[in-house]
Amino acid sequence: RSSETMTIECVFADQSPTIRVYTVFDSNDRTFYTAFDYTLAGLLSILIYLYGGSIRLILIATVIVLFRFWWRRGQVKEESVTVFRDLGIQLETLYHSGKKTRTFIDRRKIKSIIINEGITMLNIIYYMAFVVDGMDKMILAFQHLYPRLQTLLPIYRGTRSIIFGEPKADTHPLT
Repeated sequence: RSSETMTIECVFADQSPTIRVYTVFDSNDRTFYTAFDYTLAGLLSILIYLYGGSIRLILIATVIVLFRFWWRRGQVKEESVTVFRDLGIQLETLYHSGKKTRTFIDRRKIKSIIINEGITMLNIIYYMAFVVDGMDKMILAFQHLYPRLQTLLPIYRGTRSIIFGEPKADTHPLT
C-alpha cells in the first residue's frame, strides 16, 4: 500500500538502552470493519428489501460479504521492527486475521542498513532494508506498509545506533 493513500503512525517503544521497538500501522485502518464494510452491508440490505428477499439475491449478497471478509483477513494491520543490540533484529507482521509472521536477522550477519527509494508507475516510495551476509536480496523492514521518509529516518537512525553503535537518533535532525 502506498504511503500517499494512508496515514502512518509510528510508535517508538524504548524498553532499555539495548532494545528498541518500532511499530508502524495504518491509523485509518485500526479496526477489522471499515466504513466500506458498513456501506456494503447497508446497500445489500436495501437491495434485498427492494427485490423482495429472493433467495438468489440473498445468496449473492452472502457470497459478496464473505469474499470481502476473506480478502480483508489477508491484509496487514501493523508491522514492527524490534532491535536487540547483542542479538539482532526481529521483523514482525500482524494481519487482520490475527496471524503473525516473524523473521529474525542475526546481528553478526547484518552488513548494512539502508534507506532506498523505489519507483513505481505512480509514485516513489522509500523503504528501509537490511543487507545480510549470504543473502542475494535485501530484507525489507516494512514489506507491506510503506512509511514516509520522515517516519523512516528516526527508525533508521535508532536501528543503526543500536546495531552499529552510531550516535543516538535524537541528536540528528529529521531532514
